[in-house]
Amino acid sequence: MRDYNTNMSPEEYVILALLNDPGDFMEKLLKTPPEYFPHYQDVFQRLQSAFRVGGVEKAEEEAVEILSKDQRLLSLNDGFDPSFLAVEANLNILEERYKQRVLEQLIDEYKEGKISLEDLTEHIKDIRLKINEKRWSFTLNDEREELLEDDKEEPLIIPFVNVKSYPSDLILITAQTKSGKTTLAMNMLLSLMKNEEIFDPEKASFSPKKALYVTYEVPKKKLFRMLVGMEKEKNWEDVNQEDKESFLDRYGNSLSIKESVNLEDLLDFLWLFHPDVFVVDYDQLVPTKGRFESEERRLAYIIRSLKDVATQIGSIGIILSQVNEDGKARYSREKEHAASIHIHLEKRENAGVIEYEVKLNRWGISGKKGILTVNWKTRVIQNNDQDGIEGE
Repeated sequence: MRDYNTNMSPEEYVILALLNDPGDFMEKLLKTPPEYFPHYQDVFQRLQSAFRVGGVEKAEEEAVEILSKDQRLLSLNDGFDPSFLAVEANLNILEERYKQRVLEQLIDEYKEGKISLEDLTEHIKDIRLKINEKRWSFTLNDEREELLEDDKEEPLIIPFVNVKSYPSDLILITAQTKSGKTTLAMNMLLSLMKNEEIFDPEKASFSPKKALYVTYEVPKKKLFRMLVGMEKEKNWEDVNQEDKESFLDRYGNSLSIKESVNLEDLLDFLWLFHPDVFVVDYDQLVPTKGRFESEERRLAYIIRSLKDVATQIGSIGIILSQVNEDGKARYSREKEHAASIHIHLEKRENAGVIEYEVKLNRWGISGKKGILTVNWKTRVIQNNDQDGIEGE
């Protein structure tokens, strides 16, 4: 038997397996998208069509015809004996390569202005649907093993407010200006990175979760110094070079700070960086391309786009937002639909205290209230809430 790892590509291995035993590999032949085969798509489609029209006998006749005219496949087929495990492994490789090709092409078309951001999102959804539709099962017992597995999607506990959140959630934090939104978001980000570290097998150690902070009011260098100050429990103006280097040693490979990026570039970066959590500070300041009928439609577009990407990449997004005089988030309709958790802040006059209320909680009880004590010199928050995690 030939060593397919050195003598043929994954694409050639799967094609040859299907040509040799179309009956044994019937399920793979019917479920696999032709687009997986950039060099042999016509061969795959001929074999697939033959099977659908005349079953195994017709497919075998077509396979003989194909091999007789393709010298490369014919030479590789000498002594070839495919295995089910190897076919499955190579199909997985072809699927990943296909998704990567499509994503790179779509991003290029988007950058060149050939498709809109909305088109980009829809195309990606179509690709995922196309792949998943080829993996149908007929009954629950066909999915028995998967259904009996433990649910591996572990929630994150959002620090300071102690509520559960899951990948793809948007967390909306609202408040009037100068009420502690940025301070709370920075504390949440650092706490999540510290307490939810991931094991890195290459380094044989735990690394902080990947995080992105997008700032539109506070300059990037100042925000960086503020984060270092919080980590070292110092005023950001007292941070020295050693403090900054120590912070970078711990978080430099996991944390990114972007300043004043437009929505289109932000979404592109989220796709490529895949952070576990990201903060947008704040939504109405995000620049967008194109024209909108109203600011409300523009904000809805921003929120829906961020929600779509968070869902696709499995990230938690923390979105900061100003409130109107009536205390509601500005242009709140779409935000309320998209958010899984809505936290509203009230800052007490001349006091180191922030009051919060969980106004919406998709995974628990809404209405939870608490008090956060802030050291405004270091911007470090202490959680005074003695209650447990909401929903437990």
